[in-house]
Amino acid sequence: MSDPRYPGRPGPYAGQPPAGRPGYPSYRPELEETTQLPAFDYQADPPPGQPMGLFAGSPVLVWTLRALGLVAVAVISGLVWYYITNDNKPAPSQQADQPAKQGKYNFVAAPQLPQPVRDSNCVEHSKGKVQEFLQAHQCHGLTRQLFTVTTADGRTAYASVSSVQMASAQDATALENLTKADGTGNVKDLLLDGKATVPGLTRLDAHGGYASQRVDAKLIIIEADFSTDASDKDEPVLDDICADALRLGQGLN
Repeated sequence: MSDPRYPGRPGPYAGQPPAGRPGYPSYRPELEETTQLPAFDYQADPPPGQPMGLFAGSPVLVWTLRALGLVAVAVISGLVWYYITNDNKPAPSQQADQPAKQGKYNFVAAPQLPQPVRDSNCVEHSKGKVQEFLQAHQCHGLTRQLFTVTTADGRTAYASVSSVQMASAQDATALENLTKADGTGNVKDLLLDGKATVPGLTRLDAHGGYASQRVDAKLIIIEADFSTDASDKDEPVLDDICADALRLGQGLN
């Protein structure tokens, strides 16, 4: 008899298993039971010796997190140290003042005029051909300050530092060439201009102390003299004082 599922093929009778094969077990609905897992308690403490959280039971991840924590601490410590050490560095304005403290002579602001004097009209504070030049080539500002210095022989010299801001470097160069020539006048020192009074001195150009330096469009002019016992023989040391005082004019604006 043919198997009705496969016509032409011999097969078992209904209800009989194929020859040589075990019979399939009959369906038993009572065995269809779903086993429900207990709910996971996220608040419960882990077993002793195991870390809590997402990475519980993974020592590799735990040590990785610890290493990352150490790296973060090191980076933060380095940043804190950097900002602490940089806070101790002088500000740009402080650095500009340093050249005035480092040089051959120790200059101190004169007690008669401890603060700089600023003027916008250079013509009124100059003389001779320099004044004529400044009438045709107006400056942008004039700043002057008076300093004292004590030499090795115990004498006190006064130095007038003038910072003349011109419109261009070309004008500043022309002004410097004019001030270096004899009999051409100059920007008035603070004693000659009546801004300060020193016993025994009315001007600072009597014994030849002079120096100048151009910095871009700014011209620095120094004149100096001793307050007492000065003579023409003092010109070399006065010129030396003036040359050292040029650094004072770099921060004078």
